[in-house]
Amino acid sequence: MPIYEFDCKSCGHKLEKICSPQVKETDLACPECGKKTLKKCFSNFAYSSGSANSSFRSSTSGSHSCTSCTSHSCSTCH
Repeated sequence: MPIYEFDCKSCGHKLEKICSPQVKETDLACPECGKKTLKKCFSNFAYSSGSANSSFRSSTSGSHSCTSCTSHSCSTCH
C-alpha cells in the first residue's frame, strides 16, 4: 500500500499514513486535534538505480549537491 502525506487544515499538523488509494480524506482524523479536516498532499518519490554504490534519490534531486539526502549541505555532502 502507498504512503500518503496529509496536512490538517485545522491545526496544521503534517503526517504520513499508509492507506489504500480508495480511502477518502474525510474518513481520516488528525491525530493531534481529532478533526476530520485532512488534505492529501503531493509528495516526491524516491528510486534506486540498483547499483551497489547508489543511494536513494528524490525525483527532484537534480539541483541538490548531496547524494545521501535531499539537503544542499550536510555532514555527508561531497
